Amino acid sequence: LIHVLKLLLIERSVLVVGQSSDLVTACACAFLELLKPYEWASNFMPLLPTNMIGFVNSPVPFLIGMVVESKQDTIDLENDGHVIQARAEGLTIVNLSTRTVRFTTEPEIVETIEGCPTPITQV
Repeated sequence: LIHVLKLLLIERSVLVVGQSSDLVTACACAFLELLKPYEWASNFMPLLPTNMIGFVNSPVPFLIGMVVESKQDTIDLENDGHVIQARAEGLTIVNLSTRTVRFTTEPEIVETIEGCPTPITQV
C-alpha cells in the first residue's frame, strides 16, 4: 500500500482491477483520500469500461478503476498488449481479485521502489 501511494505521489499511473464495482470504486477513492493533504491533479476515473483498455497507454498519469467478470479476466487483462506496454512505461496494477500488486517494469521506478526502507514488523 505504501509503495502504491508513493507511486501516486510521484505521479505514476495506477490501475485498480476487481470483480465488484463497489470495491473497485471504494479502493480507487481511498487512494485519493490517503494522499491527503496532497491532491491528485491528474486523470481520475473510478470506473472505466474494459473495452477502453487502450487508455492505459495515455501519456498522462491516471488513477483508474476497472471491473472484470472473473479472475481469469483479470489475468487476461494483465496480459493484454496495451497493459504490458503501459507497465513498461510506469503503470502499476492493483488487482483486488487476486490480492496482488504488479508494479511497473520501468527501470527508474523499480529502483525508486526498491530504495524504500523495509517496514519494521517487530518492536
